[in-house]
Amino acid sequence: MANEKTIAKKQAQVEELAKEIKEAKVVLLADYRGITVTDVTKLRADLRNVNAEYKVCLLYTSPSPRD
Repeated sequence: MANEKTIAKKQAQVEELAKEIKEAKVVLLADYRGITVTDVTKLRADLRNVNAEYKVCLLYTSPSPRD
């Protein structure tokens, strides 16, 4: 079971992400599996050029093995 410090940290991250999503004009969700490093690098560069962000969010339906 995750300790209270870890839970608080994750809760803060979720709250920040929720705020960013609420304020965003557009949100795109994608499954990144199968995308090459070259493609991701180009995508990130293209997004930076238009002042957009790219974030990878790991969603767990069960406790993380790292906790």
